[in-house]
Amino acid sequence: MPDRESEDQEAADQEAKAKAMALIEELNQGADFAELAKANSADGSAANGGDLGQYFTKSESPYVPEFTEGAVSLAPGEYSREPVKSAFGYHIIKLTEKKETFEELKADLEARLVSQEKNQVFSDYFSKMMEEARIVNYLEEKAGEAAGESENQPVQMGGFFYA
Repeated sequence: MPDRESEDQEAADQEAKAKAMALIEELNQGADFAELAKANSADGSAANGGDLGQYFTKSESPYVPEFTEGAVSLAPGEYSREPVKSAFGYHIIKLTEKKETFEELKADLEARLVSQEKNQVFSDYFSKMMEEARIVNYLEEKAGEAAGESENQPVQMGGFFYA
């Protein structure tokens, strides 16, 4: 005999699938994918009209296998005609672009690598400066002096100056 929780889960699952099917029908009638995504997505991609903003391959994907398989099976400009189910719910996927060769990906890869390298250089530089810096918190000293407190009593911090 099924318990109440599993019945509720099944009902929620059917409701989510019905909503996804209704959205696919709107797409079939000419609705704009980005507008539907903005209004209906339950994840962070909603603000970008459903655009995940990255390339991935079937073998190297940050997404669950069901989503990845659904995405790579589409042709550019196509959207999934059936909702793709994963542990995160139902997805309607639109493939905006597919790059087949290294030459097509080269510029994007170079830009990503340059950005990563810049971030690493900055992070290393900032860490080094923090290690070498003599940091004096003048606000803490002034607060202690003004209140006549001893050096070991806690004071509220308001900011730092780096020397």
